[in-house]
Amino acid sequence: MDPSLLEQFLGPSSTQFQLPSLNEDENDELHPLLNVGFQRLTHTRKSLPARPKPPSSSGVKSRLNSDNGTSSRSRPAVGIPTRHVTASISAETDIDTVSSPCSSSSTDRRSRSSLGIPRPYLSTLSIGAAASGAVDEAIFEDAFNSSHAIPFSSGKEIENQLLSIRDILADTNNDWEKRVEALKRLRSIIASNGDQYEEFFRNLRQLDLPLIATVKDLRSQIVREACITLAYMSIRLTNRFERTAEGIIPAMLSLIQNSAKIISTSGAVALRFIVSNTQSSKLTSLILAGIESKSKEIRRHTYELLVTMLSQWDFVYLEKHGQLIHNVIKKGLSDADPDARSHSRKAFGFFRDHFPSLADALLASLDASKKKTLLVS
Repeated sequence: MDPSLLEQFLGPSSTQFQLPSLNEDENDELHPLLNVGFQRLTHTRKSLPARPKPPSSSGVKSRLNSDNGTSSRSRPAVGIPTRHVTASISAETDIDTVSSPCSSSSTDRRSRSSLGIPRPYLSTLSIGAAASGAVDEAIFEDAFNSSHAIPFSSGKEIENQLLSIRDILADTNNDWEKRVEALKRLRSIIASNGDQYEEFFRNLRQLDLPLIATVKDLRSQIVREACITLAYMSIRLTNRFERTAEGIIPAMLSLIQNSAKIISTSGAVALRFIVSNTQSSKLTSLILAGIESKSKEIRRHTYELLVTMLSQWDFVYLEKHGQLIHNVIKKGLSDADPDARSHSRKAFGFFRDHFPSLADALLASLDASKKKTLLVS
């Protein structure tokens, strides 16, 4: 084929095909036509101006970090095509979006009130206790001090008040706020020295079942108010609260394993008040029954209550239960919960003061490692 035909086909300045040039040492006889065309293409390609290179990402970053960290965008250099300017601005925008510590999405995730006002940010440390709904002794004591005095002129008025409270608490269909007010009124009666009347204790037994029902209620506010009221009754009535405590302690122990913090902590705090203020031989076995629970929280608090009993109760209320306490402590030393084991070791020290022979027998039954841990603690 005539070389002029190839030139006519491709054109003298065609750049449509980016074909590699042939080496000079290649055999022209094998490529007589292609060699002529490729030589012309190579000459044309070399005569074209070089294409400008787009700015690198490092250049964009250096401009962003220049001027002492100023984030304002630099104008593109003269000679950079418009399409490269757009790309560089887009790259800068992407960098700003990634590096911004307060993006719009994080602002949108902030919780808002019902009026649409953003709530202030509070650290987990400052709001953890409040958010969990847990209660403590201070909350109980504030409720104790908020009881208002009710004037009475006779024991008959006390009796009528207690019967009214009984009827309200016994009817679980009553509005929960009405039941809460009835519990507060019971505290006010006691705060007003209503327990000085014979009619008070004569009718107190009629409140036992309604009070147990409030402890078992599904509404947390009722359970919380019931625990506060029963703890206050224990403080004011001391050992005269014994018969009421017999009925509510098993139900109150069950509260400790509840997943709702307000319920579990209400039960735990109320039991601490009751065990600290009401001493009774009949309560010992009811309280220590908690070690048989599958719940580690119940077992842990049971051993804690045992420490309170051994350290604060008169020996007369414990002497019949020496062997029971011996078995409870021995079991606690092997409990799966570390806090339960710790309370058991602490209880052993007080147990040894009350029952030295039983304590020695307990030590003799332990292996060397447990004995060493017990004696060191």
